[in-house]
Amino acid sequence: MLSLAEIKCVVDEVTAALIKMEDWQRNVEHVTKIQSAIRMFLQKRAYQSRLHYLNEQEEATKTIQAYYRGWKARKEMGDRKKHWRTNTKSVVILQSYFRMLKERLRYSRRLKFLREQEDAIVRIQSWWRSCYVRNDYKGLSKGTATLRAVRHFVHLLEHTDLDLREEEEICQLKKDIINRVRENEDLDIKLDEMDVKIGLLVKNRISLNDASNHLKKIRKQKQSSASLGARENSTVNLGRLTKETQQLVDSYEKLFALLQTEPIYFSKLLFCLPMIKSNSFVQNIGES
Repeated sequence: MLSLAEIKCVVDEVTAALIKMEDWQRNVEHVTKIQSAIRMFLQKRAYQSRLHYLNEQEEATKTIQAYYRGWKARKEMGDRKKHWRTNTKSVVILQSYFRMLKERLRYSRRLKFLREQEDAIVRIQSWWRSCYVRNDYKGLSKGTATLRAVRHFVHLLEHTDLDLREEEEICQLKKDIINRVRENEDLDIKLDEMDVKIGLLVKNRISLNDASNHLKKIRKQKQSSASLGARENSTVNLGRLTKETQQLVDSYEKLFALLQTEPIYFSKLLFCLPMIKSNSFVQNIGES
């Protein structure tokens, strides 16, 4: 059991605590103000210290911010470019539509302006054409006309006998040129055949009489073409040409004889020919 002194001590302690609690309750507003003031002071001191630290690190802060903003901008640009690459076809279509609309708008405005100025344009065109024709006609009447003016008024000129004779002469010259071109083509074909026959002579496949007969045919054809071109001053001397051809055939005959009897000439001839022609030439000689 508790003694009287212990009970009294406990009662005093509880009474003192109750009195202290009542005092705090009466001064709650003052305690709250004191606490807020202390907290405000502590926050201000922490803020001032933080602000002082940031002011000291201002350059580093700007550098970090610049790096971060650059990285962010590059990332956004990279994402945008990636998006464009994946949608290139759509971008091209949009660009083409935009350009088409732009060109259509410009064309419609230009067309509208020209339609509004149609009367003035017609007057300007008619005036320019009249000046053009007037200048050509003046030059034609003064004798200083250009070829363009003559072609423009050629339907007004009278046809004389001289014009008809010149036209007939031009037609005849055209016919002569066509005939000469055809004769030259035939002669080229005959000369190519002669080259083939000379090549066959190398292979000993035909005789020299066959080549001479072919030369006689060429000579007859040249004589017939010479009769058609008798009106020209510069005619071809077929006798001299046939003599030169005969000398050429004799030279070829001597060349073939030397190639068959003297190997040194054959070896020198091979070095003078190109590689492709020398191979085919040796092959042909071997087959003969």
